[in-house]
Amino acid sequence: MPQTFTIGGSGQTFFVGEGVTVLKTRTVGSDYTNSHRGDFTALNAFFESVGEDLSIYKGTDAGYTPYKAVATDAAGKKATGYIAAVGAGETLGSELITGWENSGSNPFETFTSSGLDITSAINTSGWGVVDVSPYIPSTGALLKYTGDITINSGVLLNLQVDQYPDTNPKTILQSPVTTGIKTYYATSLATQNGLQFVASEAVDFKALNNSLKYITDPPSTAVHIVSSLNGTTRNWASIESGFDPNAIATYQIYLAGMGRTITIS
Repeated sequence: MPQTFTIGGSGQTFFVGEGVTVLKTRTVGSDYTNSHRGDFTALNAFFESVGEDLSIYKGTDAGYTPYKAVATDAAGKKATGYIAAVGAGETLGSELITGWENSGSNPFETFTSSGLDITSAINTSGWGVVDVSPYIPSTGALLKYTGDITINSGVLLNLQVDQYPDTNPKTILQSPVTTGIKTYYATSLATQNGLQFVASEAVDFKALNNSLKYITDPPSTAVHIVSSLNGTTRNWASIESGFDPNAIATYQIYLAGMGRTITIS
C-alpha cells in the first residue's frame, strides 16, 4: 500500500510508494545561519532542516531505517546516511567559553571582560580581534552560539568560529555583526577550537551572556543518522572528500534502496 505525506507546507498531498525519491531545496540565509545542518561525527550523527519536520521519515535506533538521507553542499559534495529515530529535543553539552582574550597582534585598544561577557571592546582603527580561550575541538560536531550583542558605534566585521588564535579554517556566523540577541549554529571543521569577534575599522561594542556549546541531541523534528540500512551505528555511511557541512544547499530523502525522483521546489 502507498503511504501519504504532506510535503513542505505546500498543501499538496503526494502518494509515495516503491521507488520514489523526494527532493527538497532551500536557500541558506544571508546571515549565514544554516537551513540544513547536522552532526557529522561517528557515534552522534544527526540531520536537521530548519522549518521542516523530518519525523515523518523516522525509523528507530534499534535497527529500522526505511529512508536514506543525502545532503549535498554548494559544490555538489555529498554526505549519505540512513534515517533512524527522531531527536529527543535539543540537548546541549558543557559550556566551551571559559574566558576572553584580547589579541596580542591585533588588539582592541580598550578591552574588558568578565566571565562569559565582553563588557567593553573599543577599536579606533585598523584590525582588532578578541578570542575565546581555546577549547578542545570536535571535528564534525554541531556548535550553538548564543549572545546579546550591542554595537554602540562603528562596524564590527565578523563573528566567526576559527582555529585559535586567528587561523584557518574559519566559519563566519554573521558579517557584519549587528545588535541583538543572537543564535547561530555551525558544524565544527577540523582543528577549529576558537570563537572570535573581528573588527577592521573603528567600532565600540559589547557582547553579554555569550555561550558556545556542542549539541548532543537534536530536536524532535530532526533525525538520527546511522551508517547502514537497518543499522544501529550512529554515523554517516559516506562523506565525500571536501564536503562542507556549513554549506548544505539541498537534501534528498529516499525510500531506502530506491530510485525514481519527484522534485519539489
